[in-house]
Amino acid sequence: MSKLEENKLHFIIKEAKRLMLSSSIEEVTMSLLAKDIGLGEATLYRYFGKKENIVIRVAISMWEDIAKKYFEDSRITQDLTGIECIRTYLEAFKELYEEDIKFILFIQNFDNYIQKSGMQLKQLNQYDKLFEDMKKRFAVYFKKGVDDNTIRNDIDSEVYYYATTHSIQNLIVKLASKPIIEADVKVNHLQQIQMTIDAFILLISKKEQSNEI
Repeated sequence: MSKLEENKLHFIIKEAKRLMLSSSIEEVTMSLLAKDIGLGEATLYRYFGKKENIVIRVAISMWEDIAKKYFEDSRITQDLTGIECIRTYLEAFKELYEEDIKFILFIQNFDNYIQKSGMQLKQLNQYDKLFEDMKKRFAVYFKKGVDDNTIRNDIDSEVYYYATTHSIQNLIVKLASKPIIEADVKVNHLQQIQMTIDAFILLISKKEQSNEI
């Protein structure tokens, strides 16, 4: 692919991202996107084949931006203990909720769109790799905590990673969504997120394990 074609591809993804954040994936048709960015619809199909491929590229691009902003190693200083690294990582989700609500709603929309499309898992390999990379980084923090004696050694780090990230992500998606009942707005959202993080930190705390004994 030439540099010109590569720049055009990045431009399409950037503009598709803008449209999908401001409306919804379903509303952004190939014809609407082509018209909005001043390209022929045939050009979009030539570059991406079908709409689903654009949606996946947009989701990957968004997650890469979010990972750089909230989950990079640069946020974790050398003087932190392992459990402090884990807390810093999890509390990034609270910052994400405070600063990037549109992204959270996009991810909810993306998950629903993928389920309805019947897309095969292999088509999401590149998207899935993003989370594998994040999981590896998390595992390093967890091992540091086991080694420095701040994290229990009887907790499976992979199970803990999925339990925490799935729980917190589902919570912030729920809180970011339009309220359905009074209970949805009755309790402070940030307090709910913080309490969930605190509970997960307490679960792996070596100090808590010692107190039980």
